[in-house]
Amino acid sequence: MSVKYGKFRLPSTMDIEEVEGDPSHVRISAGPFERGFGTTVGVAIRRTLLSSIESPAVVSMRLGLGSKNAVYEYTTIEGIKEDVPSIGLNIKETCVSVEDGCDRRESFVVMCHCSVGEDDLKNGEKAVSLGDLVIDDRCEHQVNFLDPDHVLFTVTKPIQVQVDLRIAFGRGYTFAKDARREGWLDDEIALDVMYSPVRTVNYFVSKVRVGHDVDFDQLILEVKTDGRVSPKKATLYAAQILQNILTPFCNMEDEKISFEEETEKKNIERSTMLSKLRAKIHEVELTVRARNCLQVAQIETFGQLIQITEADLLRFRNFGQRSLLEIKEVLRKKGLTLGMNLAPYHITQEEMREMFPPVSTQDLIDDDYSMVDFSDMPNRESDSGDQGLYREEPGSGSNEEVEDQVFQDHQIHQDSQEESQGESLVREDATERGET
Repeated sequence: MSVKYGKFRLPSTMDIEEVEGDPSHVRISAGPFERGFGTTVGVAIRRTLLSSIESPAVVSMRLGLGSKNAVYEYTTIEGIKEDVPSIGLNIKETCVSVEDGCDRRESFVVMCHCSVGEDDLKNGEKAVSLGDLVIDDRCEHQVNFLDPDHVLFTVTKPIQVQVDLRIAFGRGYTFAKDARREGWLDDEIALDVMYSPVRTVNYFVSKVRVGHDVDFDQLILEVKTDGRVSPKKATLYAAQILQNILTPFCNMEDEKISFEEETEKKNIERSTMLSKLRAKIHEVELTVRARNCLQVAQIETFGQLIQITEADLLRFRNFGQRSLLEIKEVLRKKGLTLGMNLAPYHITQEEMREMFPPVSTQDLIDDDYSMVDFSDMPNRESDSGDQGLYREEPGSGSNEEVEDQVFQDHQIHQDSQEESQGESLVREDATERGET
């Protein structure tokens, strides 16, 4: 059985970007949500990320010099500056990654060893880090130390140290006293374990505009992990956990709801935009230069104009930056832009090409002559005696500079014609009156 609900805005976009190029720190933006649901979803995902994401961690250690092991937790090892509890605290901070496909319910041991010779000692000691440990080939799983520079202990004399680490999967935080020791050796030392790979989660909710409405939520999540699980995967797992938690509530009865599409609103937005696109360009006030360029290009409607890019317009003969700024300002007042995306107004590219056939700009770009009609102007001769300074010559300046000079000459010519006509009328009037 289906129940029809009214209009309900569901999130339709999601953007994921790394923060300062760090793959372990991402910013996720999703929306639009109905009012209040940005906070609802943000809180739920944040709490799930911080509490319920599983990852591998070191749960116990076993140390020894060759065949001799440090059985007791509160002992020291000859040749190592730190005592066993201090070494345990350092190993506790180890971050490891395990290959996909291993049994996540069973723990396993990674046997490592480290050899320090006389030549390795500087000032009588050497700091041994995770990168100095050599993993035994008999290890059944591929394990990587994510922070090879992390220091475990300091050696004060040539020594060979055996370090066995037990790896297990889990979530949250567990204390050493609560460790499950099934299958452990007697001399394994349990550690407090931080399974959660998520270090910080912040969420922000801002208002976002959809059409003419501004009362919708945009959710921004900032997730940072230690690398054992990527932020993107951690967020995916959190969403799936919440989905599974809500499944019993969804199955209480065999009923499903569907939301009414915003058909009426979509039609209004589409109709309003189409009326703007059908408007004629000659109905708005433009300079002669910009108007003539568009007329020669046979661009008659705003629907044709917005299909042209800024780069193509600037390649038109005698169309410069000043004309481009003028066109963009006219479009801005109408809520339009060059090359704008009309998908939010439910207008496809096929419909645009059918209703507003795009003009071919190639012929206009390759044309050697000006688009402006200067047939009523007297020709000027160039320094070489040739006529036709109304086309741009190499090294003569930009299209717009040449065009500005041509328009100035044209204006002077018109003024002189009007002045001559005025003098003729004065003389004719004086003659009629019998004056000399």
